[in-house]
Amino acid sequence: MSVTPSVRDQAWPNPVKSWYMVAILAVAYSLSFLDRQILTLLVGPIRRDLQISDFQMSWLLGMAFASFYAVVGLPMSRLIDRASRRQIVFWGISLWSLMTAACGLTRSYAQLFIARMGVGVGEAALNPSAFSMVTDSFPPKKRSLAMSVFHLGIPIGQGMALIIGGSAIAWVAHIDPASVPIFHVEFSWQLVFLMVGLPGLIVAALMQTIQEPPRRGLIVTEAGAVTQKVSIREVASFLNLRRFTFFAIYVGVGLKITLGYGSSAWIPTYFIRVHHWTATEIGLVYGSFSMISGIAGNFLCGSIANWLARKGHRDAPMLVVLWGYFLAIPLAIIAPLVPSAAFAIFLFQAATFFSNFHVLAPATLVAITPNQMRGQISAIYVFLANIIGLGLGPTIVATFTDYLFHSDLAVGYSLSLTSAILGPSGALILLWGLKSYRKCLKEAEQWDSDEPVSAH
Repeated sequence: MSVTPSVRDQAWPNPVKSWYMVAILAVAYSLSFLDRQILTLLVGPIRRDLQISDFQMSWLLGMAFASFYAVVGLPMSRLIDRASRRQIVFWGISLWSLMTAACGLTRSYAQLFIARMGVGVGEAALNPSAFSMVTDSFPPKKRSLAMSVFHLGIPIGQGMALIIGGSAIAWVAHIDPASVPIFHVEFSWQLVFLMVGLPGLIVAALMQTIQEPPRRGLIVTEAGAVTQKVSIREVASFLNLRRFTFFAIYVGVGLKITLGYGSSAWIPTYFIRVHHWTATEIGLVYGSFSMISGIAGNFLCGSIANWLARKGHRDAPMLVVLWGYFLAIPLAIIAPLVPSAAFAIFLFQAATFFSNFHVLAPATLVAITPNQMRGQISAIYVFLANIIGLGLGPTIVATFTDYLFHSDLAVGYSLSLTSAILGPSGALILLWGLKSYRKCLKEAEQWDSDEPVSAH
């Protein structure tokens, strides 16, 4: 077994360099959400040109992306725990940007489905790598805010997808696809994918300007040697001994993400169908408010968790996630049922504000996991959150619309019903796991305070 020097006595990385790293990762995360969410504004044109149903569209919005995003993340996580995380993210951004642009070259449902799968493959590299790098760059009492700043990519990316997407749709509507040189597109919506995909290569290049942080919280043998490789059996044993805690986080937060993805995928369509807004209007108005409420929610939850941590609450991230859950649920149920479009936007944004507290879920995981397992534990979280969340969320809403209510105009009822079922279920599961999570935190104090971790 190879031996490397322990970093437990080294100072934490320079804060300026650490926050610069977080900023670049947040930009990459924003771009990933822009690339994956731009499809929500293109439901109408794509359904029309490819002649597909809401149910088929939901597979493009969800499972086509989520299946490969989640599955590829599992084997990739083994590499993340050993190799350069910076380089893994660089190649991931490059791939998903090119595959987003490739969506603009497709001419059939099957081709678009495959291209969306490729976007998922590239984006699988980002989250587990980022969770690991942020954890190695900030001490526990400052980690929640850093993690929430990284997750600003969600509201910024979603907002950009709506704002930029709405403007791009209005712009390309006046362009004859046949007049576009080089790419030979057939439909105007294909130009939108080309416009948002190719600039991602610039963000990929920026990843080469950050430094790889030294790994902390490493498992060591009884002889004091650092264990470079952890077997899959050891990871499975680690999870099994803490199964109640990880089940609560994975499934409890996974149901919240299911609700979030299901809602965000269909809210633009809800305003277009029920309140007769144009894609450009909903993109500008809802996108702007989503960005503001999401950013505010992220900063508040990170700040609250850091404050609680300084007061001695090591379970602060879990508590804040729970608070956000219970505050968001009633708002999400009511929002699509009110007759006023303005009031609906207010309620949706209030729900978004509190529901964004779940961005601290990765902080709850890394706090109870040694370094050599963080990429793999995070990848399982990403796998379940996306298979359950992104994969099923849009489809659950579409299933209610197509097969329960039998009307495109009933999408608001579908959104409300999804919130009423998934919200309380996830919150109760997470609450059930709080006691076991606190026990795991007690066990983890040795490595999260930079002490060596026993391999047994």
